[in-house]
Amino acid sequence: MIRITSKQHNFRRCRVAHPKGTTEYPDDTFTEEQLKVLEAEPKLTVEVIETGNSKPETRIEEPSSAEAAEGRPELTVREIKERLEEMEVEFPPKAKKEELQELLADKMSETVVPE
Repeated sequence: MIRITSKQHNFRRCRVAHPKGTTEYPDDTFTEEQLKVLEAEPKLTVEVIETGNSKPETRIEEPSSAEAAEGRPELTVREIKERLEEMEVEFPPKAKKEELQELLADKMSETVVPE
């Protein structure tokens, strides 16, 4: 798992608009090269968490109660739509949040470049 904490809302790096706060991504979301770029960015704190019994290498800010409930910040419908528009993904104007989240997750998995 990759945990990224952004100091600025919708700060863009590696084709992703990072919301302010902490977001978790699957291991295969970013290439090694993209991870190096993200780790070098002072506005982002990147934490690569090994699966299994490993513990995180660095600590991040404590999540708010809303973030703690989900284990990550909850994006609003508007934020999801903004991300999809930035990625040039078409979606129905009256799409439900779950549908938008699925589209976003699908698009995020497409941006991974195989090694």
